[in-house]
Amino acid sequence: KKEQIQQFIAKDDADLIRLIRQILREVCPGRVENYSDLILDGMVKFGLEKARKYQFTQAETIAAFVTSMFELAPDFDEHAQFRTVLEDEKFPPDERFSQLWQRVDDRYWDEVENSYDASVWFPDK
Repeated sequence: KKEQIQQFIAKDDADLIRLIRQILREVCPGRVENYSDLILDGMVKFGLEKARKYQFTQAETIAAFVTSMFELAPDFDEHAQFRTVLEDEKFPPDERFSQLWQRVDDRYWDEVENSYDASVWFPDK
């Protein structure tokens, strides 16, 4: 049943990338308005690969993670406070992401947001 729901959300990566792009255009237009769909899809793919490093499997967790990369900072997960939660093996991977809001102090959220560096999206440049 859960797999069917995931399949409904996005049947493959291309579908998931398209879905996340649409979400980003609605949720954080200021961060993405200057990027074409092609460029934005590349950025989303970068985020998708990062999400998979944390072994997220649910489409909504992956979408939320990538959206957070745009809203907070593309490297927010590398901040020690966030990484500790995201790598906490006492919990299933998809649960770890939702725990960030309870387990990471507000000041660290502000810290990562204030350190937003768009060049992180383009590691090859």
